[in-house]
Amino acid sequence: MLATHADRKQLFQEAGHIIVDIARRYYEQDDDRVLPRKIASFQAFENAMSLDIAMGGSTNTVLHLLAAAHEAGVAFTMDDIDRLSRRVPCLCKVAPPRPTCIWKMSTGPVESWPSWASWTGLVC
Repeated sequence: MLATHADRKQLFQEAGHIIVDIARRYYEQDDDRVLPRKIASFQAFENAMSLDIAMGGSTNTVLHLLAAAHEAGVAFTMDDIDRLSRRVPCLCKVAPPRPTCIWKMSTGPVESWPSWASWTGLVC
């Protein structure tokens, strides 16, 4: 969704409600399962990197995921990113908009989502 899209306000409001709910769960119910270090698993980093690869890849994602994994004490490395890049197909290229690009915005569900992660042997 583009930063100027009208639906952004609703997206921000929903995100705010989620943040408040998470804070309440932690502070009022002593639920530490909502803390970032509790959800930052090896599989979570693999999922995040796989999604980024499918969307065309980003060196910025590599830098930040490796730093976050290190900070969380998760052994997610460049070798894991290399392994994923050889298995996960590049489905599209998401890049900053340019005057020469034509963007088709979709807010509906991606019906093929479950199947893309199972594809192997494809190269961008």
